Amino acid sequence: MIVNKSLFPSTPTFRAITNMQDRFADLQVQLASGKKTSTLSGLGTDRNYDLTLRARLGKIESYQKTIQTINLRLDFYDNAMIRLDQIEADARTSASPGGYGADGINLTTSPSLSEARLDEVLNLLNTQVSGRHLFGGSVTDQPPVASTSEVLDGAGGRDGFRTVVGERKLADAGVDGLGRLGIVSMAELVTLSEDGVHPFGLKLSTLSSDSGGISLTAPAGAPASLGVEFTGTVVEGQQVTIGLTLPDGSSYSLSMKAVEGTPQEATEFTIGATDADTASNFAAALQASLEEIGETTLESSSVFAAADNFFNGRGESVVRVDGPPFESATALIAGTDADTVFWYEG
Repeated sequence: MIVNKSLFPSTPTFRAITNMQDRFADLQVQLASGKKTSTLSGLGTDRNYDLTLRARLGKIESYQKTIQTINLRLDFYDNAMIRLDQIEADARTSASPGGYGADGINLTTSPSLSEARLDEVLNLLNTQVSGRHLFGGSVTDQPPVASTSEVLDGAGGRDGFRTVVGERKLADAGVDGLGRLGIVSMAELVTLSEDGVHPFGLKLSTLSSDSGGISLTAPAGAPASLGVEFTGTVVEGQQVTIGLTLPDGSSYSLSMKAVEGTPQEATEFTIGATDADTASNFAAALQASLEEIGETTLESSSVFAAADNFFNGRGESVVRVDGPPFESATALIAGTDADTVFWYEG
């Protein structure tokens, strides 16, 4: 309805009705839009409350987004840790006796499966979530871990894990493959000695025997040496047990058994007609046993020792054999960015 002055000649009355009409129009707009006003000035003194509420809502929305991002990252960490546990369990299972090969382990599939599991582990560590490498520590804009091929085979003139392992195997085995030990047989006495003071090869730790016809000299000195002297009757089945420490710190017990006839195992030695003959047979069997250990147990231990020195955290250098020559090496050195791949750069 249109209201004009012709109907209401009184100015105050006309003004009141006009204000009522404007107010009515504002109320209709509020009812339709659900808003009190379309401008901050229209809020009057309430505009301070509005601005404060808007700021608080903005902060709440920011908090919610942060919480969502953190939840996403935590979910990833949780799933990644579960998968890493599964990979470890699978690796242990595949390395358990039950197949064929050394110690009943299936060596046909284990190497390829192990490499595939390593590849999966490295890929997990390089995973991005919302553009952020979560396992990179403070460096989140680039992959923290080198690729599998770089880690294993090296890149750009830098050596990878396979090269470091190969050097460690040579250093632990020594020139003759006896684990850096030397055997000397003189008459009734057999002496076994380490070839130097260094971290490589087999270390002599203990010596024992259940035979009264054998005199023992326990490991002593630096480098250590021990003596086995045949001074009396040795009965079939009696043993000499030598305790060895492997490069990875684990222990190995080598038991040499006396037999009357032809030995059936590398760890058996024939009782000779004289003490000197028995000592000579013992020395030959001891050498064969150490060669066998060098090709199996010692080689595996070398891999563990090399891995322990290669897969270090950030800020820790890769430690490798100081060589060549590696077979006669006597020290470890720290690898550099110029000659060795550092697997973790986070």
